[in-house]
Amino acid sequence: MSEGIDDYLPAEKGEGGGENLTEPLDPQVIGPLLVWAIRLVEDFADDILAAWTERRRMSDLAAVFRGSAEGRAALEAYVLPLVRSGAPLPTTENQGSPSLARIFIAATTGASLSQVDHFGSRYGLGSVLAERHEPARLPVEVTGLLDGRRWREFIGFDEAGELIRHLGTAAALICLYLTGMRPQEKGAELRLMQHSTGRADSIFAGRRGQL
Repeated sequence: MSEGIDDYLPAEKGEGGGENLTEPLDPQVIGPLLVWAIRLVEDFADDILAAWTERRRMSDLAAVFRGSAEGRAALEAYVLPLVRSGAPLPTTENQGSPSLARIFIAATTGASLSQVDHFGSRYGLGSVLAERHEPARLPVEVTGLLDGRRWREFIGFDEAGELIRHLGTAAALICLYLTGMRPQEKGAELRLMQHSTGRADSIFAGRRGQL
């Protein structure tokens, strides 16, 4: 008698055997969440991955740059016009408060991190940041669309880390839930997802520029 795969599996225990006995999630609950996850992966993953790659590249560059006259000159040429013109300075968030985007600026100018720190102290940029600042914008083009428009104007240096976590969560949700779905759930969920697109679009639109 030929052996099948069941011969290599552990013996069934309990009344349900190998069936998933967990109470199914209500389609009204899981449907919109799955739509969000699928839209995030399909429509916005390219932007998020590009931003994360650029953030990693800039972080690696800033870590290896050493102080030089050229770096100091490039730093002054980049930051001083912003200070003198009243333009906002590129920042990241540090414990809930804006902080000079030192890694971003170092990678952009070729200055060392210590040169950026010294420059900020020399020109009192801490007080300037309190009045005018904006997220450091990663130099990547946003291409994903929501309702025919770009889903956000830019991705900030800080945001890349948060967005990559959202993307990983969305991908895990899709894989873990759909592959473990009961037969009776599949049809109900997929039908609901087809009718939930409009609701999901409204969720994304409401958080445009925040996700």
